[in-house]
Amino acid sequence: VPEDEAVYVPRLESQVKELQAIISQLQREKERIEKDGEARVDELTQQWTSRIESDGGTIDKLRAHIEEANKAIIEGDELIIQQEEILEDQKAKIENLKQEAGEYKEGVDELSSELDELRSALEDSQNMCSSKESDAERYMNE
Repeated sequence: VPEDEAVYVPRLESQVKELQAIISQLQREKERIEKDGEARVDELTQQWTSRIESDGGTIDKLRAHIEEANKAIIEGDELIIQQEEILEDQKAKIENLKQEAGEYKEGVDELSSELDELRSALEDSQNMCSSKESDAERYMNE
């Protein structure tokens, strides 16, 4: 049983570390997406400003620019929501793994305790047998 613990617990710890690295990566990706979205909005704003000024500011052209900006904002928001969902899923997986590791450790501890009790009982039985052998030898010698 201790060999199983020596294999299973480090594997779970390794998986937890991998998931934590994934979460960190997803958080960095979320920040990058947010920055990219802001930069894209700034870029589009500059483009629209230039276009509006060069177009003479007609209402139809202004609406088209606003729609384009709204689409870019919506796309950015959707990407952020997706990344947040992935992050939450990864956090849930980590929590499940931590819980499983804790449950496994409890089981290993219980089995180790039972094994210690069995070893103690075996040792007592061996001592009793040795004592009985000694008694039998003394009896035979008498």
